[in-house]
Parts: sequence; C-alpha cells; structure tokens
Amino acid sequence: MDRKKYMNQPKKPYYPIFLDLNERPCLVVGGGRVAWRKIAGLLECGARVTVVAPRVVDVIVEKAREGELTLWPREFREDDLEGFFLVYAATDQSAVNAGVLDQARRRRLLAAAVDASWRQGDFLTPARFRRDGVTVAVSSDGQSCCRSRDLKNEIKELLKGAGSEK
Repeated sequence: MDRKKYMNQPKKPYYPIFLDLNERPCLVVGGGRVAWRKIAGLLECGARVTVVAPRVVDVIVEKAREGELTLWPREFREDDLEGFFLVYAATDQSAVNAGVLDQARRRRLLAAAVDASWRQGDFLTPARFRRDGVTVAVSSDGQSCCRSRDLKNEIKELLKGAGSEK
C-alpha cells in the first residue's frame, strides 16, 4: 500500500481498541524519556518488554537490573524484530524510527512511532489514565497529542469531583 498517496487526504478515524498485552513480547527502540513513558505503560499492562538502544535513561537501566525488562544496549538491527507482537519506534532520530516502522510493517507487526513518522505506523497511543479499575483514553486521531492530553486532564478533574459526591 502506498501510504504517501493517502497522506494529504482526510483520514478516517482510528478504530479504538484495548489490547491484552499481558506476557506479550513488546520491543521499544529507543531509551530516552519519551521511550520510558511507552515502556512504563507496557510494563503496567504486563507486557514482556525488550529495549534496544545504545544509550538509555537511568530508570531503564534500573528496571533492567531488577529484571522488569530486557535491555540490549546497542543500535537497532532489523533482526531485532523477530518474535515481537508490538513495536514502538521511540528514538530521537526520525530516519531510525521510519526504518523501524518499515521493517515492522514488512513482518506484519503492530508498530507505532513517537515522532513525525507516526503516520507510517499502525496505531496511536491515546492519552490515558486509570481510576478505580476503569481506563479512560482520549485520542485526537493524530491531530494533536497536546489536545488529547489536555482533554484527558479535564476529564480526570471532572471525575475527581464526581467521585467525592455520594
């Protein structure tokens, strides 16, 4: 499919879905703060997370030492994708992220990017929060992650007030 052909056309909305990632192998390419936010969400959902990056923030090193994730401290290689269910391209290098997405697509893996390459990915990660066993997720269909975050925070505040009334 030639995705560039569709880039300038109005996009249909994304299909909302909640994935069961418990014990599913997930790969995150990148080791910075943005990558950590994706990693933390995956770990929270019980995913078996592997991180590949030559440099990572301290919390990733700590989680690897504690056995909560697997760390491959090196550059990404195409064969790193073997055996994974879901992939995040979360580096600060657009060309690397686009390459990860391209290789994941060839292997028919679910993949997303955290930068301008996101349009080449298969899904978006919504702004979300959990309260009392309920997950609230907000997406602007890729139009504005800041808008999604702000609306999530507004909803969170509304529910905080509603929770105090009985």
